[in-house]
Amino acid sequence: MTHLKQARDALRADNQRLKQKGGLVGHKTLLKDFEEQLDESEEMRLRLEQLQKRHSELAVMCDGIKKKIETAKQLEAEAIANR
Repeated sequence: MTHLKQARDALRADNQRLKQKGGLVGHKTLLKDFEEQLDESEEMRLRLEQLQKRHSELAVMCDGIKKKIETAKQLEAEAIANR
């Protein structure tokens, strides 16, 4: 009987070690969650790229508008000075 218990305990230890080495393979729920997190991460990375591009476009547009405003102010100041 003692030998059977020792064999059972050894098998349990081996199983536990294999589960730890197996990672997510034996855990369908964790594996599915991991895959979903990867997909979501990729979507967020793409969205970040889009937002950074849009930010760049808006910054260029704002610079152009600022230059037009500055030019208009200078023209207005010159017009006032020439009166």
